[in-house]
Amino acid sequence: MTDGWPAYRCLPNWGYYHFPCNHSVGEYRNPITGAHINTQEGLWTHVKKSVRGRSYISDALIEYMWRRRVNGTSGVNQIKTTFEAVFSSLKAVYGN
Repeated sequence: MTDGWPAYRCLPNWGYYHFPCNHSVGEYRNPITGAHINTQEGLWTHVKKSVRGRSYISDALIEYMWRRRVNGTSGVNQIKTTFEAVFSSLKAVYGN
């Protein structure tokens, strides 16, 4: 799902399904497919704010994704989720 930027028209040629919304004609939800990009645009706004001013964009993006994953819970569950994520990551890298 994208806005109507012409550069995205090639996506189907590369094997992607493409569901555009044409904001320039006031379309914020595709009337045929129901596709919208509000979720993606909102997420991108938060990502841009979190990486602004950072020198290593890839590290900032990894940190953003980590925080987003862990902050979905609170209190004791957040601590548990954090440790589970750390152990899962270590296990993936180093094995059992």
